[in-house]
Amino acid sequence: MLSEKRDQIYSEITVQLVFENDDVAQAITKSTEPENQETPKGVTAQSKLDGSNLQITITSENSLNYLFSTLEDYFEKIDLSYKTITSIKE
Repeated sequence: MLSEKRDQIYSEITVQLVFENDDVAQAITKSTEPENQETPKGVTAQSKLDGSNLQITITSENSLNYLFSTLEDYFEKIDLSYKTITSIKE
């Protein structure tokens, strides 16, 4: 019975990030493109850019741990990319 419930787990999270301009948002989006492809089995990730807004949607048919792990990977990549971009501009 527990395994039947585990097979029915579905979770989704959408995060919207707003950057100071379109160029920064586009650079961040390009840096996170590999994250869309490198997800655990049963997890999908998409990013959508609209001007300076980056929207990330992650879905998981597995445990919440996979969803949170993928989200954490995104945030780590975004943080590193943002720090790099802003340090180059200075």
